[in-house]
Amino acid sequence: AKELKTNIDTFLARLLTPTEPIFSIKITRDWLDALQHELNNYQRNLQEQITYFGGTKYLEDIDKKWRDTEQFIDDIEHKPGIPLLNSKNSQIQTEARTCLREVSELIKYNFNLAVNQETLEIVNELQKHLQARITQFAAFNNLVETLQNTYEKQESDLRQLDFDEMSGEAIFDLEDMIAVFRICYQKMIFVAN
Repeated sequence: AKELKTNIDTFLARLLTPTEPIFSIKITRDWLDALQHELNNYQRNLQEQITYFGGTKYLEDIDKKWRDTEQFIDDIEHKPGIPLLNSKNSQIQTEARTCLREVSELIKYNFNLAVNQETLEIVNELQKHLQARITQFAAFNNLVETLQNTYEKQESDLRQLDFDEMSGEAIFDLEDMIAVFRICYQKMIFVAN
């Protein structure tokens, strides 16, 4: 699970690194959503398989199978038979094969159940890890959108300021312009006298 978490984080970092050719906030969001969807499907399938298994076959089940086979072999050995036909030996071999097959199936059943349970635990860990990354990405995405909105507002303000500067409104306040006109007027009157 640790290696898978590291792989998720590494790929996520590549998606969010501007110098990477695969950099994209939209692709990152889509990838996180798709990965979450796949993990949810995988979790559901594993839970269905575990439910289908119905629980562990216990050591007692295997022991019972061995005891039943031993009893069957003992019964055959103590049964009177015809020595030339040797049917006891073939019955014992058949029962031993059947017992080995059934015990092997019980062991495989337990193994498959244990693998599914362990896999489900890993998937649950990955889902928690991914949810934390989705939350972090949402906060990052909100920050980027806030910065973009702030930048667009400042750009709009600067454009308006540029327009105002061209008309002279942004350079001097109205009161300052009146004061300048008064000074100029007074100097013109002074020069004229």
